[in-house]
Amino acid sequence: MGLIIAGAVNAYTKTLIDPTPVPEALTKEEVKADRLVEQIKLDVFKVANVWNALNGYKDVAPGVDWVMKDNDERMDFLEEMLDISENLLSVDARKMLISVSYASTGAPKEDIESRALAINSRLAVLIGLFRSMSAKLRADAA
Repeated sequence: MGLIIAGAVNAYTKTLIDPTPVPEALTKEEVKADRLVEQIKLDVFKVANVWNALNGYKDVAPGVDWVMKDNDERMDFLEEMLDISENLLSVDARKMLISVSYASTGAPKEDIESRALAINSRLAVLIGLFRSMSAKLRADAA
């Protein structure tokens, strides 16, 4: 009985002396990366959903699996989604006789900030393409 009591006291004392480590707070860089990924997510999904609305499809949104991804995996997903958006918009623009060419942003570095800047540049081109398509539609309607 004494050994059981001594073991329990020893286990309790050990937790006081060497407590379970508390997870560290996020660093500034991690917070910045999270914010960048969140903003890029909103922008990429907005472009995809504008195209969906113009073509009579329902909006798309991130699923449950989004939460289970880390920031690098999320950026991979957003880059793939942007590739699809560029292809779909190119087809629609060419049908309207609007020339389409995408400038290469180069190979982005592996950090989130560089990847976000590259995606942002690609989004700017798509927004310009939307504007050209809109202007063409208005001119054709007049």
